[in-house]
Amino acid sequence: MVILTISVNARSSKRSELLSACRLISDRTRQEKSCLDCRLSQDIDNENLVYADKYILGCLVIVFFTLLVGISNSILSARGNKVQAKRIDKISRWAAPASFPMLTGFAAVA
Repeated sequence: MVILTISVNARSSKRSELLSACRLISDRTRQEKSCLDCRLSQDIDNENLVYADKYILGCLVIVFFTLLVGISNSILSARGNKVQAKRIDKISRWAAPASFPMLTGFAAVA
């Protein structure tokens, strides 16, 4: 079993967009046969901080890895770090497919 936790601290103006995207992804994730559970939560002290916990068997981790990379690149680009965003994008284009056999093998053993 793979347990994946993603935390995102959104701007107040983008919180509703983030929650909508997370709800859509978690709803679809719950429908997958390999998903054991998927939870969204919000921090009590900071309502802009959202957590997504996923208990997954199989390769769905790559979907969330891709989501995390997309969010990171968006934040970096918005802050003017386009060179770093391009570097992360370039690495993720080979890292995600390369990790697929490892993750599916790990899930098969678990």
